[in-house]
Order: sequence, then C-alpha cells, then structure tokens
Amino acid sequence: MGAAIWSAPSDQMLDFPAENFVAFFSNHRLLQYGRPVWRTVKGGSRSYVEKLTSAFRDRLRLGCASDVDPTHAARGHRQRQPWWMRKL
Repeated sequence: MGAAIWSAPSDQMLDFPAENFVAFFSNHRLLQYGRPVWRTVKGGSRSYVEKLTSAFRDRLRLGCASDVDPTHAARGHRQRQPWWMRKL
C-alpha cells in the first residue's frame, strides 16, 4: 500500500522510517476500520488540470522533447534518493 501511495518500488518501502509511515497512515485514517471517503473531481483530472493551467496555458510547451541529458547516469552521476532518505 505504501509503495502505491508514494509511487515507490516495494523493496524501497523497507527503508522508509516506520514512525513516519504509521503517522501518515494514521493521519489519513488508513489504520481504522471505517474506510475513508474518497473524493473525486467531477470531470476527472482533466477538468482540474485545465482550470489550474488556464492562466499560463499559452506558455506551456506540450509534446516537446525533454532537455534532460540521457547520459547523466552513464557519466557516473547518482540518481536522486527518495525524498524520505534525503538529508536536510
């Protein structure tokens, strides 16, 4: 469940601090017997994304190639650690 919530590989969830994991699940009522009420946006994500981006829609570049360097990892640069493992 944690891997799905944080979009992380399930084997990385064992590195997640247990205290934070339990606190998150408790705060979101995922540890109680009563199921949380999941709310959805009428029209789905497309409707709120359109509303959210309407002010700067003319400056969005959709369907463009990324400028990320694909050789970044090949040159020995490390991948970013998951957010919960980063030092402040």
